Amino acid sequence: MKKIFQKGIALPVEKEKELVVLVADNTMKESINSLLLNRQTSLGISIARDKFDIFTHPGHDPGCCKNGVDFLMPLSSRYKYALMLFDYEGSGSEDKSVEEIEEKIKVKLRQNGWADRSEVIAIYPELENWVWSNSPCLSGIIGWRNQPVGLQQWLLNEGFIKNLQQIKPQRPKEALEAVLQKIKKPRSSSIYKEIAEKVSVNGCQDRAFNKFVETLRLWFER
Repeated sequence: MKKIFQKGIALPVEKEKELVVLVADNTMKESINSLLLNRQTSLGISIARDKFDIFTHPGHDPGCCKNGVDFLMPLSSRYKYALMLFDYEGSGSEDKSVEEIEEKIKVKLRQNGWADRSEVIAIYPELENWVWSNSPCLSGIIGWRNQPVGLQQWLLNEGFIKNLQQIKPQRPKEALEAVLQKIKKPRSSSIYKEIAEKVSVNGCQDRAFNKFVETLRLWFER
């Protein structure tokens, strides 16, 4: 199989595919892969498994933000669409708004082979914001079992949320890390993978996730 090498990663070039996704790390890759493989009906999309590829940028969030265009540029003739996702926090561009960052990168993608076939999503403040939902299965996935109080009540007691009606903590990553530390469970990409597989995608309040779904539906609606 013929390949090209980009940032030390072997990329397939044997045939044109529908979608290339560039993400910041393996946790994000596991989450997006699970959504694309297992939640197509819920997302309202249809794309064959062999028609998309997901790559992680070796420079993580700042690498996507600053050099993601260079990574994707040589792939513009091999894929119909390109999607880039990274965390806003840690991107190195926090002096700009989410919208400003996304538009700046998207303009560069248009100018470098992708025309109107790409989208950029900066997740505010980070991927962990997608973890928190009012799904009844979330506690079980995280491992919050046999605790004296419910997960939401514990988040309230610890100051991560202001009231029990608040679904997403202001500091979602710190909240998740604190929960896992409390129950002595290591943080791993398998948690994110299971959440992506099982938690309902309906009614999500996260801007970035909704943009992700809307983009996929625009390109691959069933």
